[in-house]
Amino acid sequence: MLCGVCMGVEYSGHALLRLRVRGIVKSGVEEVLLSPREVYFDAVTGRFVAVGERAAGGGHWLIVVYDMRDETYHVVAVVDAKSLSKIARRRLAGGRWVKVW
Repeated sequence: MLCGVCMGVEYSGHALLRLRVRGIVKSGVEEVLLSPREVYFDAVTGRFVAVGERAAGGGHWLIVVYDMRDETYHVVAVVDAKSLSKIARRRLAGGRWVKVW
């Protein structure tokens, strides 16, 4: 449950595996969901993408791919990125991501 927000967070098996492998804690993912720097819509998958700084990542970014259903975030993938601008620029230029805010 996100602090101060009546929304839950569920993680897919893939997302949980990526968290373990990459040493990312759930609270870091939930912080990005609660206070993202940017949010995109992925036109290919139909999912949202929240982007925020990784608290313990020394200049790294977290890219959180999720769906919203029944007031619950369903996290399907989490990526730890060193260069956010390169990833976002490529997906925006190709029309895959549309900036929501």
